[in-house]
Amino acid sequence: MCLFLETIKIEAGRMPHLRWHQRRMNEIFAHFYKEECAWNLGQIIHVPDVFQQGIVKCRVVYNDQTYQIEFIPYQIREIRRIQAVEIDILDYPFKYAKREAFQILQQQFPEADDILIVKNGFLTDSSYANIALFDGQKWVTPNTFLLNGTCRQRLLAEKRITEDEIHLKDLNRYQSVTFFNAMMDFGKGPRIKTENIIPVRSGKL
Repeated sequence: MCLFLETIKIEAGRMPHLRWHQRRMNEIFAHFYKEECAWNLGQIIHVPDVFQQGIVKCRVVYNDQTYQIEFIPYQIREIRRIQAVEIDILDYPFKYAKREAFQILQQQFPEADDILIVKNGFLTDSSYANIALFDGQKWVTPNTFLLNGTCRQRLLAEKRITEDEIHLKDLNRYQSVTFFNAMMDFGKGPRIKTENIIPVRSGKL
């Protein structure tokens, strides 16, 4: 039974970007089940009193028949060195709850804090976040992403980032790379110099 995942940021008891997650759930239902979404996130999520302060991760694992909700205190991961990993067969077009492929790849490169996945020579995402690179004037996110994350969609709609093809051989055109997802908004996540990206190696699944 296929399960999907929404990871929703709760800040001081509020969910500021809930509509983007609901939109993705609606798209999942339309694509896989050919019906309207069975779940209204605003109605099924009730934040317990203990999680009304600070930043909390809300995980909603679901399909068309059932859902489970979990609340977890959240801290942003520290990223200093990232390994570029060439793996052409990896696909993750929908936010599935099953993410073993990313864990397998990470375990192959324990010297790095995270991996940067490269497909057919083009940059995609890290293991847990979309990325954007700074060219000295603007932030550019790869249009060859694995997952079109909710934060990515919102940042493009707000014109805070642009998108383009970024080939591995063009990496020296950029000064730094930053990470963002639903839990860490743009400018809140780690930012490292591109020179700290470890040269590409092949990954295996």
